[in-house]
Amino acid sequence: MSFENVIPDLDFENLFTVDLVAYDELELTNVLSDSPRFGYSNNFADLFASSDERMDYIRGISIFSIIFLAIIILWAIFLLVFKCLGPNRVGFLSGEAFLKPSHVSGCYCRASLSRLIFLLSCGCFVACSVLFNTQGMKYVYNVAETATDSLIDVKTYSAKAIDTLIDVSNFASDSEEVAAEMNSLLDDDEGRQCLLDAENFVSAGGQGLLKDVENVLSNLNDFLPEDHEELTKLSDDLYEEAKQLAEPSDVTEKATLYVLIFTIFYIATPAILFLGVFLAWCNVDLPFVRCTLSWVILPLFCLQVVVASILTCLHVVNTANADFCSGGQNQTPDGTIHEVLLNLGVEEDSDGLKILDFYINQCTADFPFQVIENYYTQLAGSAPSFQELDGALSRSIGDFASRKLAQLSPLVCLDYIDRFQAVTEDVISNLVSLADIVVDIFDLIKCETIVPIYTNLFYTGTCDETITGLSWLVACFLGMAISGMLMIMLRASWQLTASEEDYDINGGNDRKSVPETSRPNAYSGEVDDSYEGMPKYAQAQYVGDMYSDGYSSA
Repeated sequence: MSFENVIPDLDFENLFTVDLVAYDELELTNVLSDSPRFGYSNNFADLFASSDERMDYIRGISIFSIIFLAIIILWAIFLLVFKCLGPNRVGFLSGEAFLKPSHVSGCYCRASLSRLIFLLSCGCFVACSVLFNTQGMKYVYNVAETATDSLIDVKTYSAKAIDTLIDVSNFASDSEEVAAEMNSLLDDDEGRQCLLDAENFVSAGGQGLLKDVENVLSNLNDFLPEDHEELTKLSDDLYEEAKQLAEPSDVTEKATLYVLIFTIFYIATPAILFLGVFLAWCNVDLPFVRCTLSWVILPLFCLQVVVASILTCLHVVNTANADFCSGGQNQTPDGTIHEVLLNLGVEEDSDGLKILDFYINQCTADFPFQVIENYYTQLAGSAPSFQELDGALSRSIGDFASRKLAQLSPLVCLDYIDRFQAVTEDVISNLVSLADIVVDIFDLIKCETIVPIYTNLFYTGTCDETITGLSWLVACFLGMAISGMLMIMLRASWQLTASEEDYDINGGNDRKSVPETSRPNAYSGEVDDSYEGMPKYAQAQYVGDMYSDGYSSA
């Protein structure tokens, strides 16, 4: 049996070399990571340190979201207070219709300006809703696809790892039996004497070959795990873990429908409010529409604004993500991962950390698999010894078959040599199997296998697409929250403008809506009889206000 072709030479330099992928930090990442923390930490690894350091970091990334939510809450409280104060004190801010002074002729600028701001805010809200779907979610879909691709790769290599562990376990079990039988034959002094008395065996350097075989078997036993049942258990555990991973599916397709419904809902509600304000601006009196806007659409819209305000807290996640991507000594995710593991208690000089550093540095760090490389080299180098031993045994059989050593119990020697040759061929077969297993192991741990998964998941998915997508989402939700609060504050815009002379000054809040083209008569010195029926003090106040407004406008 020839070993020259069955145990190939491995090019370790190419196995653990990969085209380097440079990490290009986004400008947005730099801005988020350098954002003010008001004295708190911006080191992502602190999340995995002591509780005090963890809370210090969480406070730093949360402060902007807390300030914004506090502003929104105060804004909402003021609107509730204005509603309770009523139109007599805060006018249209209470949500009631605009009150057009009697001395103002033509278009009432305050109402027009409010409606203009409302419509612009409505347009901003709709634009943010559209951008949420077309920009923000686009990057989220990309992240999902990147994660799915990485998941598929992990499941594929997990299956290969399980097969390799099973092969190692089976090989270890078979190798124990073969090694035990070989050692038994080597310890048989009478059998060894048969070999040493065979001319062909001695001339082939048989005694030296036996020593080489003993050394190879000793090294082989040192390399293989003692408890191969543990390997079987490990492969079963790995299989169970792989099953826990979600089956790769098209996440984008499942999410698109829900996002579309969300977007339509966020566009339809402000669009209806837009229509109501436009009708009011055109003095179209539709009481049912105004009632629907105030008691159905407005509550739904308030809910949308609340949700958008809460979702602006994604800024916390985005800032933490930026800190992760620009952390460590070299301000890359590689350095952050190293610091996180140290904070979790992993020893600096541990084999696991050395292996991880080797891969996250794209195989440019110290090579951590020198032991396996040396063993494979030794394995390939031991092949000729077994090849020569197999040939020497074959020639020795010929010696006994020709009865050159008949005086030395040829039948006993022939049986011993036959068994020795059979075991030698079993060892040869095992060596070939072991070489294949080592090749499979190197195929799993080579840089071309692991490094692309790492760079794709972290460089592309986490530090590029995720930060860009979350930034779009935060910006959209921020725009929705602010423009939505403006629309709620200016909700009087869809009410028809009321005329001052039709306002009940006896304390009532009822206003009669009239076209904005109605003209006052205070400045002309004419006072209508709309004050008839009022108490004397109310009549005097009403007439005085009419003349005062007319004089001031002159």
